[in-house]
Amino acid sequence: MFKKLVFQLSLILLLLCFGTTMFSMAATPITLVWSAGGVGGGWYTVAAGISELVKEMAPEISIKVVPGESGLNPLKVDANDAQLGLGLFPFDAMAMKGTGIYNTPVTNVKGIGGSLSNVFAHFLAYADYEANSMAEIIEKKLPVRIVTQPAGSSEEFILRKALEAYGVTYDDIKSWGGQIFFIGEGEGADLFKDKHADVLLANMAPPAAIIEEISVGGRDVKLLPISKEAVAKLTSEGFIGGERAVIKKENYNFLKEDLSTLVTGTEILVGASVPEEVVYKITKIICENPDRLLQIHASLKDWIPEEGWKYLFVPLHPGAERYYREAGYLK
Repeated sequence: MFKKLVFQLSLILLLLCFGTTMFSMAATPITLVWSAGGVGGGWYTVAAGISELVKEMAPEISIKVVPGESGLNPLKVDANDAQLGLGLFPFDAMAMKGTGIYNTPVTNVKGIGGSLSNVFAHFLAYADYEANSMAEIIEKKLPVRIVTQPAGSSEEFILRKALEAYGVTYDDIKSWGGQIFFIGEGEGADLFKDKHADVLLANMAPPAAIIEEISVGGRDVKLLPISKEAVAKLTSEGFIGGERAVIKKENYNFLKEDLSTLVTGTEILVGASVPEEVVYKITKIICENPDRLLQIHASLKDWIPEEGWKYLFVPLHPGAERYYREAGYLK
């Protein structure tokens, strides 16, 4: 009888210790750094909103959002300077291969989900500008003055690829008497407002704040389309094609119809060393709270949880894979 009692007490103590250990492991606090976009921009808003949602539903996970850039975020995650990042498909595809602006392939970058908040190229011009499309500018070899951001930015990359799809380069633009301005967003907007530039490129999720700011300031503007043929040439490089490669007319009151343009998908990058359980929880929270995501930013309407695992240009993290399989999305 005594031996039986000792055995039962020992078993209870063992279970209590095991349970306490498991609870401690599950509740172990962790702090992650999320490299997003510029402060106040769409990416920063998305990252900050999701971080707050994660903290609310998994209090042990704290996320600090810091400014980032699409070209740099894969490198920051790869070096563990950030454990989370927002990436654009074309940049991440190059980063994985070590091509383009990347000297060597990244090896420590995984993904949580893709096509989360698609980004659209806005080629903004004044309504009285002589061309009505980027193709017309190129066909007529107009001396166009284009504002984009410095080398390494998504805007500069998008402009270069758009011209490439039409078979021209920056040197061609210059040979026609045109000019490319590689300057910051605010300075570029001022240049356009003062009519020292013909076209302003903004690569953002619509409705883009800078486009709305310019268009509601008493200025008659228009967006120049990129032809579907040009878009199709770039789909193999991480650009989105087909019906999704348009800016919907309801995004801006000056648009009369949907506009064909270059669209790049956004994916959530995560370091390979981030624990599986942590990534599992983050993935679950993002996938199971679509209504809350829409409250964070309108562009998150693009997110389709059932297909998040499909749209990635980096390998799926084991924690994210576990969630997609448990949910029945990934067979």
